[in-house]
Amino acid sequence: MLQRGRQNSTITPDGYETPRFPGLYSFQALFRNPQYLYHTRDIWRFTLFWTIIIYEGFHLAASGYAVAVQWRNWKMMWMIPPLYMFVAGVEAVLAGSVVGLLYV
Repeated sequence: MLQRGRQNSTITPDGYETPRFPGLYSFQALFRNPQYLYHTRDIWRFTLFWTIIIYEGFHLAASGYAVAVQWRNWKMMWMIPPLYMFVAGVEAVLAGSVVGLLYV
């Protein structure tokens, strides 16, 4: 039997528990029992975490390239990775929040 969700107006199945992070669709769950997100907070949090992970990874690679190119300027190059990580975090929080709440 289905019941109304507590956090928002979606219908959640009986015995629903929020799936664990990091993934909803592992290879095993794809064929047996796929998991879904029903609550607004869960959707936002899942999207935000994955956006942060992806943005931080790409910005870390870009900062590695920037450090390699600016190797001669050793006084300033130590600032590049933390600056890139900060920018990535701000971008990810903004983008993840917008996208996570857009599809609710």
